[in-house]
Amino acid sequence: MSEDLYKQVLNYEGKITRFFLSKQLSREEVEDLSQEVLCRIYESLHSFRGSSSPGTWIYAICRNVLFEFMRKQNRIQVLGERDIPVPDKTEYIDFTSLVDNLPGYLKPVYSRRFRENLSIREIARELNMAEGTVKYYLFIIKKYLRNMVQ
Repeated sequence: MSEDLYKQVLNYEGKITRFFLSKQLSREEVEDLSQEVLCRIYESLHSFRGSSSPGTWIYAICRNVLFEFMRKQNRIQVLGERDIPVPDKTEYIDFTSLVDNLPGYLKPVYSRRFRENLSIREIARELNMAEGTVKYYLFIIKKYLRNMVQ
């Protein structure tokens, strides 16, 4: 099964590259990420259960590699922003007091999304609520904070 699957994977090489090209990445990043996907596929061929198509499995690996790459990029950008000038005290807004004034039912959603950086699905699971409710609460939070800042 593994040899047949490996041959199928080779047919997906172009699709893997196109997946990353569609994400507006540089040519070097596309090559690096495509190579990472192929390495992960090769390393985990033995664990492919066949409960989904090889294409679905490969797409999931591509998506996970992209998410990891984006997380790393975000960390690098944050570390590089130390040269940003500190705002004047007159421009300073006590954001924590704004967040403290959020209604109680919104605070757990705010905390998980913006402090813990959880996905909507993860927040819904943790707080035992529908994803649509989480999205609605995030909309209310953003609207509230926007109004308070203006």
